[in-house]
Amino acid sequence: MTKTAIVVVAVVSAVLVPLGARAGYKAGYTVTVGSTYGYGSQAAARSSGDGNQYIGCTTYYNAGNSGSKIVVNCFAVNSAGTFFYCTSSAPEVIQVVATLTPASYIDIGANSNGGQCTYVEVEDYSYYAPTTP
Repeated sequence: MTKTAIVVVAVVSAVLVPLGARAGYKAGYTVTVGSTYGYGSQAAARSSGDGNQYIGCTTYYNAGNSGSKIVVNCFAVNSAGTFFYCTSSAPEVIQVVATLTPASYIDIGANSNGGQCTYVEVEDYSYYAPTTP
């Protein structure tokens, strides 16, 4: 090994050794709520220490007066207890909500709080923490 190569290896080692082993990127998104949106990770909401946060969606069948349909309601409540929710019977929204897992990140939107869901996103990545009690 040449003197230059030894110096390069020494410098690189000196820089990298203090970094230690990395376990991978981690993200925890507590629930955030606005007048037309709500988003957050189900696992982060469940693990929060405030006792208020939750986020998720309910799917149910309704055989009401206006005809039979499947309905989705999505809710988000932040640490202060402020809530946002939206509802939909659109097949596309039902399809997206069907992919939820306990560790999902959810982003929901509507034209107004309590209105029709205009946006529903579900993410499941390794960087979202699993649900803990």
